[in-house]
Amino acid sequence: MVPHVALTPKLLARPPAIYNAAYAIARVAITAARAGTHVVGRASADVVAPVALGFTGLGFAAVFFVVLHALAPASLNPLREPMSDYALADSVGWMFPVAVGFIAVGGAGATFGLARAGLLGTGWLRWAMTVIVISAIGTAVFPTDEGLPLSLTAEIHRYAAVTLFVAVPIAAMLAATARGHDAWLLATGLVATGLLVAFLLSHLAVMPQAMQDLRGLFQRVLVVVDLAILGRLCHAAHRAVSQDTTPGAGDTAAGAGDTGWEGRIGSVLPRVAG
Repeated sequence: MVPHVALTPKLLARPPAIYNAAYAIARVAITAARAGTHVVGRASADVVAPVALGFTGLGFAAVFFVVLHALAPASLNPLREPMSDYALADSVGWMFPVAVGFIAVGGAGATFGLARAGLLGTGWLRWAMTVIVISAIGTAVFPTDEGLPLSLTAEIHRYAAVTLFVAVPIAAMLAATARGHDAWLLATGLVATGLLVAFLLSHLAVMPQAMQDLRGLFQRVLVVVDLAILGRLCHAAHRAVSQDTTPGAGDTAAGAGDTGWEGRIGSVLPRVAG
């Protein structure tokens, strides 16, 4: 016999807002894909359209996060309160799942852009990017709630968010160390990892109170860094198609194809000489 799972009143009250957010995200995604197709032409639109979608999703995510914080009640302390708590704010809380949903759109755009540019491969980077998209969707769809013990939806939200925060720096370091080193991407991945560790430790009662009071700041900086990483991966796919469409790029692309995606991503991502 299947056990009965009771749905919280908060969850029952949220689906209309979630459906509206999903509809808005889908409309923006379609518009961005069409715009990319018309701007660059059909020959390279199979790569640039996903990249345009990725940049659009990340840009809208940043905008919604900023507006959410600007309009949130003054009782919410951004230095201490996790961003998930903003989803519980009256009138403006709907912006949080919309913003996270746009992260999923941005991650999907980066994933498809890298794949169509031949930079994604079939290994760990592909898995990391897939996890980013799925965990962002889970974080947006399953809301948190107030008080303890947490509901089933809040537990799913928590684990999906942590998975998202873990997967982004992993993807960054996998891409950066494919061949050669993208110093910026590698350093940013390490910074994201450090911020994630600080954010997780700030939830432990044994940590200094000053650190616990800055958990919100750690998380917000981490979100900014993660958005920058996904943007960098979109940029890598864009540079790949730009190089392939320049005169003489065909020979370079052919030579890179012999070494697989590891060789291509090492040449496409900008590197800083050591």
